[in-house]
Amino acid sequence: MHAILLAWKNALDILRPHRLARLVASSFTILSKTFQAFGRSFWWFFAAEAAFFLLFGRYTTQAITQPTQANLVIIVPLVLIQSVLWLLTSSSFFLLMRREEPMPDYPYYLAYLLKYCQLMLSMMVIALVGTSLLLQAGITKLPHISWHAIVAWKVFELMVVFYWLDAPPTLKNLASSFERAVNLCFYNLPLCLILIGIALLINIGGGFLLSLIFKVPVDSLFFSNISAAFTSLAATPKGRLIVLVIKYAVFLLEAAWIALLLGIYRRKRHECYTNSIFS
Repeated sequence: MHAILLAWKNALDILRPHRLARLVASSFTILSKTFQAFGRSFWWFFAAEAAFFLLFGRYTTQAITQPTQANLVIIVPLVLIQSVLWLLTSSSFFLLMRREEPMPDYPYYLAYLLKYCQLMLSMMVIALVGTSLLLQAGITKLPHISWHAIVAWKVFELMVVFYWLDAPPTLKNLASSFERAVNLCFYNLPLCLILIGIALLINIGGGFLLSLIFKVPVDSLFFSNISAAFTSLAATPKGRLIVLVIKYAVFLLEAAWIALLLGIYRRKRHECYTNSIFS
């Protein structure tokens, strides 16, 4: 217990003024370099996603919030295209954020997108297996997952992603990425709680402001479907433009939050907390 408390105390050393200033500065540097690379090579992902939403956002939003058999048959291809465009846009920005390898933009993106998708598919398989086991055990009604739990999971998930992208793509390293992410989050729990608190404050403040302006309830901003909260606005071209501005403003806030998390990861990734069972 003493070792755990000592680790938590040491984790908070990063909040000393000079260290915190370096963390914030490095996060801004990460974002600046990401914007430059994204604007140089992947701007057309953003342009295509934005144009598609402006043209078809009315239908795709309605299909998500008010699904019927008729509109699902007609709109599913549009929803699929929009989802693929958003995946390309968000994944390219995220992968450029964590880039440390001296590789050209497109070869880097293609190589690491494959690794990223491998991990996401692995997590989906784990989730499906877990759900199947619960159903076999007779548990058919799963509890509602709160937004706070989603953000906490996102901290852990991103740590897993960072470790996985830094390692050769083997099954052993996949398991090791989960183990190392658990250790990093646990032994730096105060920092993780602070990051969750920052997200909570932004969520409360931003949600209250948007609810006040647009007269619609906004329960969550980070890691949620912003378009679904503004279905009425998506009915007009001007409204879809407003939704698009809100969506990308939230995306940039998420990116700044992830940059802080990435800065912490880079300072902590080589720390050894316990003996690995995969070593």
